[in-house]
Amino acid sequence: MLKLLRSKHIMKAIFWALVILILPAFVLFGTGNIGRPSGEKGPSYAGTIDNKKVTFDEFADSITSLRCQITLNLFNQPQALEAILKNKPLMGKMAWDRLIMAREAAKLKIKVKNDEVVTYIRSHPIFARGGRFDEGIYGYVLRNNLGLYPRNFEEIVRESLAIKKSNDLITKDVKAADEKELEKKKNEFLEDWLRKRESAAKTNIDFNDYEKYYR
Repeated sequence: MLKLLRSKHIMKAIFWALVILILPAFVLFGTGNIGRPSGEKGPSYAGTIDNKKVTFDEFADSITSLRCQITLNLFNQPQALEAILKNKPLMGKMAWDRLIMAREAAKLKIKVKNDEVVTYIRSHPIFARGGRFDEGIYGYVLRNNLGLYPRNFEEIVRESLAIKKSNDLITKDVKAADEKELEKKKNEFLEDWLRKRESAAKTNIDFNDYEKYYR
């Protein structure tokens, strides 16, 4: 599994599957603050996107949201889950690119209605019992597994839905003869779009060892 994940082709497929095409269920686990490595001099912020600063805390939020997303998507595939979570370069890049996409959604002023957030949460299998949403399980998972108040979780979901809408808008003019080819072309289009956006961004974080910024 680890050898497989070193393949650039596989890493790219994982990236688009987890970050772009699969609607993420972002939840926030407590990981402490992130900042300049203890005892070291260095940058006071994580980088810039569109010439606007990204704080270390924003990067930390993206890392933890990404970790939760992957955990929820791969909870029944423990080997793949563990391998991806341990792949620091992949995790760091995906977290940074998610920040780029979140900034784009904000720039486009994309709105997500309350009922869209509710529909998404009520359809998520982690909160279901017997195939139906269960309020008790929802509260239990948030309280005991995620350590979140419902309001915080709902706002994280809202941002995730905004990112999905933004990506759909970016690829709305992509055409193909069938669904499989359309998905491939959308991947390629988004990859090219993100590459261009990355060129206008600058990160001060070493993705190979991003944990050193935690304090």
